[in-house]
Amino acid sequence: MPRAAGAAGPAAVIDIGSNSVRLVVFDAVDRAPFPLYNEKVLCGLGADLARTGRLDAAAVDGAVAAIQRFAALARAMGAASIEAVATAAVVTAGAQGTESERKEPRPQQDRGGAPPTLLPRPHRTSSHAAGRWG
Repeated sequence: MPRAAGAAGPAAVIDIGSNSVRLVVFDAVDRAPFPLYNEKVLCGLGADLARTGRLDAAAVDGAVAAIQRFAALARAMGAASIEAVATAAVVTAGAQGTESERKEPRPQQDRGGAPPTLLPRPHRTSSHAAGRWG
């Protein structure tokens, strides 16, 4: 059940995965947050990763558009904080390429956003199992 009036405001998590980008807006940051909103967009960022070692360019554009829309939705819902986390495809692709390619700005930085927190796979799995990110 949502928190009573006067409780800490909503908080949002944007989870950037190898296949999808998900937004979950919670009523508050506490021991048992109640999800107010949960939406997933399939982007296929990692579709060619095994073959090319890179994220698919069209998928990156789709993921960035979803992230921008999700951030706007979270702000419209009154989210006091928006935390972006990325795993799998983003971590693997970030380790590929030449040194100059790895130093290039990431798409979210080029568009004025903060880079996501990169989480190792075991942390992501345990967080999902604990119900923290929907």
